[in-house]
Amino acid sequence: MTVIELAIAPGQTGSFRVEVVRSPAGEARAEVALDVEALLARREQLEQAILASAVASRTILPQTERPLREVGQTLFTALLGSGDVAGRYRASAALASERGEGLQVVLRFDTPELAGLPWEAMYDAVDGAYVCRRDQLVRHVPVASVMQPLKVQPPLRILGIVSSPRGLPPLDVEHEQELLTRALAKPCAEGLIEVHWAAEATWAALQDLLLGGQWHVVHFIGHGDFDASQDEGLLALTREDGRPDMVEADRLVDLLHEARPMPRLVVLNSCSGGATGANDLFAGTAAALVRGGVSAVAAMQYPISDAAAVAFARGFYTAIANGRGVDDATSSGRVAILGTRTRTLEWVTPVMYLRGSESRLFTLHPPTPTSLAAEAKPAAPASDQAESVPPGEGQVTTWGWDAYAAELNILPERINVGQRLVAAISTAAQERGLPWRAIMRKGYVAIQRPGGYNVLVVDLWWNRVPRLAAKLPAEPASLGLTSPFPQLPEIWVPDEHEWGWTVAPGTPLPDVGVLIDLVKPFQPAQGPVAAHRSEPLKAAIQRLASSGASRNIGAAADGLLAMGYELRLAKTTAPGKRPENYLRIMDPAYTAHGIGYLTPTMFSFSRAFDRERLDSLPGATLATSSVNFSHVESAQPGLTAARLLKEGQTDSDT
Repeated sequence: MTVIELAIAPGQTGSFRVEVVRSPAGEARAEVALDVEALLARREQLEQAILASAVASRTILPQTERPLREVGQTLFTALLGSGDVAGRYRASAALASERGEGLQVVLRFDTPELAGLPWEAMYDAVDGAYVCRRDQLVRHVPVASVMQPLKVQPPLRILGIVSSPRGLPPLDVEHEQELLTRALAKPCAEGLIEVHWAAEATWAALQDLLLGGQWHVVHFIGHGDFDASQDEGLLALTREDGRPDMVEADRLVDLLHEARPMPRLVVLNSCSGGATGANDLFAGTAAALVRGGVSAVAAMQYPISDAAAVAFARGFYTAIANGRGVDDATSSGRVAILGTRTRTLEWVTPVMYLRGSESRLFTLHPPTPTSLAAEAKPAAPASDQAESVPPGEGQVTTWGWDAYAAELNILPERINVGQRLVAAISTAAQERGLPWRAIMRKGYVAIQRPGGYNVLVVDLWWNRVPRLAAKLPAEPASLGLTSPFPQLPEIWVPDEHEWGWTVAPGTPLPDVGVLIDLVKPFQPAQGPVAAHRSEPLKAAIQRLASSGASRNIGAAADGLLAMGYELRLAKTTAPGKRPENYLRIMDPAYTAHGIGYLTPTMFSFSRAFDRERLDSLPGATLATSSVNFSHVESAQPGLTAARLLKEGQTDSDT
């Protein structure tokens, strides 16, 4: 990448000083005239033109584009089109073309007024092109130290946040989540990206998520603002009571520091997240986050339509997942926006703030996959590592069947069992249309779903006897599961959450399709298999258990969570009644209205769901509008019913 870096600062009265700080063609300086106040006064006009381009017809678009092009020409002339600076820019562009490279234009500003101008609109009238659509344009935030690229084994983990508090223009939270999830469906299916949506946009909920996992990217969808009196950027989170929680940029930095490591990239899809303050260069939320430690922030300097926001996210994240820098990724996002509508102007809306000069935030090291449709190919034996490493950092290792024998001394008869099990799993997965893949590790083969999460394991090291295991969120008995292979020794490994069976050489292979059908309902669409109780939920379960009516309320709740259900606190409005005296059982993939309730003594499922099958289960008692299962003696009857509902929903989707 060829780089030209420019700084613009106030010069003598009524002028500004432009300096080429770095370029392959050398340095240069120029004094230019620029009416900043007049340009800032046209902000509302530009905003209206950009938004109009998202819906306008072709016949009025040239007229709509005129204000943007006028401002863009003025900005280009001031920054890149004057004196010796213009010569250095043209020479750098020509050199980049000769090298077959892109040109990165890096901008530095000494005043917030200059940073508040839409430099992404710069228009080169000589070439008839907008600079940011031809070159990679980034805004540089000078800092004392810059972090090295983070080594990441895919998937790239994105924490998605949608905040729609009362009193602000409402957002369709589910719609926003669906749009981004659909936009990233392809890289997610390929295991390159994983998106996890925060259930709530409260400070406490986000702190819990940041403390509890590693996040590479934070993607915020919501409202932003700028407090002119305090000269500070704000983002609107949501309070516990649903009202706006306007969080200053410096407090947001403190919140992000809860993650280890701090997320390297933040995307602000907010209405004013890219705007800058009048007295402080870092007052805008985006620049403040970069100063606080985030390596790069993509923000929107104008409101953006849903179609453009989704297109930008698709192009941007796909580029990053394929190893591109954030400068290239921003350009890819602009190109994706251009595909949404003829002559749209919304490509000017994204702004990239970069900490230092390193635009590659992540070094991606994908594990070596093995197709489930074919036998794993052997690889040269090497060290204990299971993934490839970059040159100079160690020897590349790819485990294969031959390496298991040569390096680990695994007997041929055990390897044969492993090969047959993987082949059987391949056939069963293909028959069910499951996009799973096999990853060969040291001594075992992991069968993974998209996102890199293990579903099954074929372990050739287990106690010198091959072992077939499935990942579960809790002990099988607590989920109402019994062994599908009573003829094989059964093993539960709590630390690994693995339910397994030893398969000695000479033993007939078990029917792995039966096992897949049993564990599939416990595999979420995204993220790891894990039962989780939030602090409010823990308190609610403890309150229900304190009635003494049932000792099994905890097991019932854990079993439901493990199957992928959500438990929500159900507050009563009756006078004198204490809140949270039962829990709503929710399955977002099944219905938006819940499927029943968990009370201190029973599971209560709506008769609208699989009534006939529920009625016939052991322990079922019928009510006017529900089928109930007591958990006073055991949680198993109710969990069996819950599993039947989950399997029914999964089968119908398939």
